Amino acid sequence: MRILALVTLILGLAAIVLGVVFMLNAGSGNDEIAESVAPLTLDQVEPTYDQIVAQVKLVPQTDPSYLMIAGQRTSLGLAKANIANMKILRLNGLVDIIVGLGLLIAGLALFTKKAS
Repeated sequence: MRILALVTLILGLAAIVLGVVFMLNAGSGNDEIAESVAPLTLDQVEPTYDQIVAQVKLVPQTDPSYLMIAGQRTSLGLAKANIANMKILRLNGLVDIIVGLGLLIAGLALFTKKAS
């Protein structure tokens, strides 16, 4: 029973450590995304992307400015996807921390439980 408790405690600690690492990586990822879309803030990316998509639909493909607008659409679309990835990474880190705490509590309960 003690071996099961120790394994549960180790898994709980590992989950907490991974959760913290995920949360830290999400924060640094948001900083990198903010630097890459520097004139815009992160909350302005989606409305700007929607405006650019509307412009791409209006501009004919033979227009010389089409490539510039299409490039903006692509880069803003990638930034939008990266922002969503960082949100998922942050959520995953939070879930890992909660699961790790649950495993720690369960491992401590198993460890302190007397053998019957």
